[in-house]
Amino acid sequence: MLGLLGLLVISDNPVAAQVVVVVVLAPLLWLFSWWLAGGIHRTWEGLVAGKPPEVAIGRAWRRSGARQQLREDQHAHFFHDRGGILMRRRDWFIATGTPPLRVDPETVAAAASAQQDHPRYVTTYSDRSYWWHQDAFYWTNCPELTGEDIKALLFARERRQKRELEHAHAVLAAASALLPERKRQPIPRDVKLAVFQRDEGACVECASNFDIQYDHIIPFSMGGSNTADNLQLLCGRCNQKKGGRL
Repeated sequence: MLGLLGLLVISDNPVAAQVVVVVVLAPLLWLFSWWLAGGIHRTWEGLVAGKPPEVAIGRAWRRSGARQQLREDQHAHFFHDRGGILMRRRDWFIATGTPPLRVDPETVAAAASAQQDHPRYVTTYSDRSYWWHQDAFYWTNCPELTGEDIKALLFARERRQKRELEHAHAVLAAASALLPERKRQPIPRDVKLAVFQRDEGACVECASNFDIQYDHIIPFSMGGSNTADNLQLLCGRCNQKKGGRL
């Protein structure tokens, strides 16, 4: 009934019809135009950006768990490609298990000149924040850490590793004087299989599955045995970094 009365008022009163058009139809047309323009803009931006490259490195993504960590990711790196309908250059960051993450090239260029002296934040994926320092990439699941915190923790870790290395050399020197010469025996096949299954076929330090080696936790030269408890999987790079230290 009200609708019919409204139509009658509009038909009998041109001024009322104009008011209805201005008050009701004009805002609706404006909202529709804004929605349509936004949709066209988003579609255009998607076509220009293009789909991200299908690239994956290292093992599949795993959440870090509740324990707070700061670890190096030897797989992480920047790369670029061209994509979208205009084939523009696109810059990406990728780490173990992550998809390619779009980064701003100007931000990366600025960070490249500063990361030698001070850790620079790169990006965040899921529960991990990635930092760049002295040409290496580190991730942490502690979002409250600052660049100064990262630098302090890495410095303390380096000092600790140097002390461990000095201790290992001292232990080796003492062991060489006390222990009779031992003949290295091959690791039994069943022990290798047990260690491989326990460590899931990947380096226990960086999660790489390339150039996997069986490492003695206590070096053979220091009396270490070929038991599963004294063996772990390391990639060639991590094994080389570990050297003869415990």
